[in-house]
Amino acid sequence: MCNSFSLIIADLLVSPFTIVYYTYTTWTSTGFIGPICVFAFFVISSVINKFLMSPVVQLVFSQERLEGDFRFQHVQFRSSCESAAFLRCGQAELKKANEKLLQLVHVQHRLVFSQFPLNFSVYMAAYFGSILSYVILAIPVFSGVYDHLSPADLSALISENAFVTIYLISCFTRLIDMAPEVTDIAGTAHRIGQLLEQADSLSDSEELCDTKTSVSSIGFSHSGATVYMLDNVSVSPPTNSANGQVLFEGLNLKLEIGVNILISGDSGCGKSSLLRALDGLWPVTEGSIDCSLSRSSSEIFFLPQKSYLTNGSLRQQITFPDYEELSIGKEQQLIEYLKLTELSHLLERVKSFDFPVKWNWYNILSPGEIQRIGFVRLFYHQPRFAVLDEATSQMDIEMEKKLYTQCIQMKITLLSVGHRSTLRHFHQFELNLTRLHVEEKEDNIVTWQMEPIENKLYSSNL
Repeated sequence: MCNSFSLIIADLLVSPFTIVYYTYTTWTSTGFIGPICVFAFFVISSVINKFLMSPVVQLVFSQERLEGDFRFQHVQFRSSCESAAFLRCGQAELKKANEKLLQLVHVQHRLVFSQFPLNFSVYMAAYFGSILSYVILAIPVFSGVYDHLSPADLSALISENAFVTIYLISCFTRLIDMAPEVTDIAGTAHRIGQLLEQADSLSDSEELCDTKTSVSSIGFSHSGATVYMLDNVSVSPPTNSANGQVLFEGLNLKLEIGVNILISGDSGCGKSSLLRALDGLWPVTEGSIDCSLSRSSSEIFFLPQKSYLTNGSLRQQITFPDYEELSIGKEQQLIEYLKLTELSHLLERVKSFDFPVKWNWYNILSPGEIQRIGFVRLFYHQPRFAVLDEATSQMDIEMEKKLYTQCIQMKITLLSVGHRSTLRHFHQFELNLTRLHVEEKEDNIVTWQMEPIENKLYSSNL
């Protein structure tokens, strides 16, 4: 936009002065008929261009908006790539990106066809202006005003007057030629103005509560089916595996349906890294990890600390990464899950599950609401096994209790990572990762220990 504006600003500033000067010169040479014809030509051309410019401005605005949405989706996906990878949502996001690309290409096609008549009008005005200058000169010549002049003097007078008239018309045609640049500037400025208005209206809020509550007795049951089998597993960061850095080694673990396990330990000891290895995002340096369930949303569901929010309607947000068509007829079930997570106000705000919202969900929802949206997804998919990576860290303990209780009631087996002691009430075993410093290796190693959780607040049916 700034480049286009720099190309026309000089002509805009100079044109008023040149128009006034050559209007006076034309009037003294051709009489009042010359300036009137030139001004009439300019008015008619401007009116025609005004009608041709209006759809172009709207299409330029739409093109800028769609280009911004298309680029933003790629940036958002890249910035939240790990959360997206846990959800295995590549195909779902690819479909949305392709839809945005097709919309953008469709608008660009319409813009090209809309610019054709505008450019045609601009060029016709330039060519007709040259013809008009000789028509203006022909009027006094054929009306007998210059009959007293010799052919040589008449030729000199026509040459002099032609230059003045043509230059006056040229001043107007330069303004008409600015029409394409003006449409680009107007469309882009409209988009920038909308973005500035939206930026002023955005407000972020956070829900950070720290209250304490008790947990009632919860009954656990399990079928004993193995989900993951870890045999002598060692994990290193992919970028440092060649340097020999090992986060933890020799981990033997069996994850079964019905057995809830809590992973605890200091920050940076490899809790989230273990989840990456379970999901196949990180390779294991030694040992093996076998999974008996498919990675569909109905079998295994990963819930990271910050859920990945896609673009689209509330229904798309809840059913993600599955397609929203699968939830048709389940509206009452979705409403119950929203009430359970205290997110009913979102439905009241959008009026309908399928309302096509234009905002960015990350700007609308607080960190606690983002985590609760993740649990709404979890309840909707109802997987047999769920992996929760500090999925309640931005909630108060009462909400944490309510959501974990619902998971138990829905018979969702949980593998949780967390620091709160209240999470122990919902799990039978605790896998504790401890970092130890070894002076001989001048490095830290992580040891692991699996222990049953002795909690009298629940009854275990193991």
